[in-house]
Amino acid sequence: MVLAHSMGGNIVHDVLSHFRPDARVDLLVTVGTQVGLFEELKLFASSDHKVPNPRRPKVAALPNVGRWLNVLDRSDPLAFAAAPVFAGAEDLIFRTGAWWAHGGYLTSCDFHARLARRVGRPT
Repeated sequence: MVLAHSMGGNIVHDVLSHFRPDARVDLLVTVGTQVGLFEELKLFASSDHKVPNPRRPKVAALPNVGRWLNVLDRSDPLAFAAAPVFAGAEDLIFRTGAWWAHGGYLTSCDFHARLARRVGRPT
């Protein structure tokens, strides 16, 4: 399992999609990341400027990632959805309740409890 926050999500995506496509990750959790935006701007080494197109509306799922959960708070200006851009990505909305939502995910006990339930681990 890999959990990456903010720019860490972009780095992990670049590593898994381009630099180490041989690395296997059973569960990727990106939190408050810009991965969807970076792909739309074609900033990743693996970005294909021909996608999206009528035949391929989304970037293909990462073949070396079993499951990808992308967590975002809609009040976080640095968090972007991934599911509209990537096949295989699942967006989960989490309201941090923090005045600066971007820093509120990982310090929230509720975040960790909900994530544990989502991935099938008892809390």
